[in-house]
Amino acid sequence: MNVEHLRTWAEIDLAALCHNTSIARSLAGTRQLMAVVKADAYGHGVTSVIHSLVDQVDLFGVSGLKEAQEIREAGIQTPVFLLSVSLSTELSEICDLENIIVTISSLEEAKALSSTAARKDRCIKIHCVIDTGMGRIGFLPSQWEKALVTELRSLPNIKLTGIMSHLPSADEDEAFTRQQIKKFHQLAEKTADLDAHIVNSAGLIGYREEAIGNMVRPGLLLYGTAPIAVPSLDLKPVMSLKSRVMIVRDLPKGSGISYGRRFITEKSTKVATVGIGYGDGYRRELSWPNGVVLIRGVRCHVLGRVTMDQIMVDVTDLNGVSPGEEVLLFGQSCLGSHGMLSVEEVAKRAGLIPWEIFTGITPRVD
Repeated sequence: MNVEHLRTWAEIDLAALCHNTSIARSLAGTRQLMAVVKADAYGHGVTSVIHSLVDQVDLFGVSGLKEAQEIREAGIQTPVFLLSVSLSTELSEICDLENIIVTISSLEEAKALSSTAARKDRCIKIHCVIDTGMGRIGFLPSQWEKALVTELRSLPNIKLTGIMSHLPSADEDEAFTRQQIKKFHQLAEKTADLDAHIVNSAGLIGYREEAIGNMVRPGLLLYGTAPIAVPSLDLKPVMSLKSRVMIVRDLPKGSGISYGRRFITEKSTKVATVGIGYGDGYRRELSWPNGVVLIRGVRCHVLGRVTMDQIMVDVTDLNGVSPGEEVLLFGQSCLGSHGMLSVEEVAKRAGLIPWEIFTGITPRVD
């Protein structure tokens, strides 16, 4: 990508993506590997991501119908797993998709899908969600009994091939997570012929030696961020968000900067206006005093509030900064290890999580 004419852009390192996926594959061992590519592959661009990973993974995990259709329209025939509940109005189009696996959280959903699939003369694979502690979707553990499984297996035109659950606190609460995995394993033993999966990136990193089933579902890990910090993993950042200096001005002591004049210069200050704002996904929470950017590998503080289209940064200690210079918001610059600003640090400064930073990048960014 020629970036010389771009104001704000994201660089995606597909080699780093493949590197991280190979680490996930190693952690998974003999288990099936589902690459979670929902939300436009966590903002990284789903089309290029799936084409890069098609030979490295067994399934792609998406949120729902629209994302599944996007994968098929890209010419990829790898199995696609719908991770969220499907609306009844979506079932007809879901049944038109090849090699699809549908998440089921209730008997009513299963019956509706069965009826739709029968009308379409299709047979659709399903995985049942069991709520072991997430509190979002799924059957309660007390419901997962032989009678329910028998009824699900008897429904025409759908085929029960797996069960799943989700870990809400694998990066925060070890005791609860181990209890949750144990509960899931006990439930999975009732249907040992089915695929079983519960772990996300944090679960794969921290609990892969547990009885976690025969499939894993990493997401964030693939994009270079570990929810549980393990330096030996050698993950590489995949996305770098960059912008440019638009103008450089010398402001005297007592100058207010940005809306609300929350920042007033205490001395003569050289201020660079950078062509990115919350309209591009650079979070308003990174307003003064939280935000920093890198220019020439030097940390420069965001001054005042982040605006829709621009931010202002202090470049007083940099000589000769001029319009057009590259500004790193997070990721890797061309300066190697000296030009790194991790998305984890940016998220922490904003009081957010890396998922929000990645998926918040807007279509205005090239």
